[in-house]
Amino acid sequence: MNRLHKDKLLFVIRIWVEPREPTNRCPVWRGVIKHVVSGETRYFTDLDSILGFIRAHLEKIGVSGKTDWWHKVWTRIKQQIAPRRTL
Repeated sequence: MNRLHKDKLLFVIRIWVEPREPTNRCPVWRGVIKHVVSGETRYFTDLDSILGFIRAHLEKIGVSGKTDWWHKVWTRIKQQIAPRRTL
């Protein structure tokens, strides 16, 4: 990683939901995340895998994985994209 990018992180995340049969079953989350500078890419089937990938890159630049602000942001993201269930 060159000096210009040593303390910056840029990720591209694609997330989609695949319906399951029968339709009353919970959908399956799928996605891919790419660290743009290094090109490292991971595919995932659960949203928490995104957090692990980003946390590892944060730790490489000296940001603690236990940072409270990151937990708050991640909780908010998961709440916004979680499938809503109807009774």
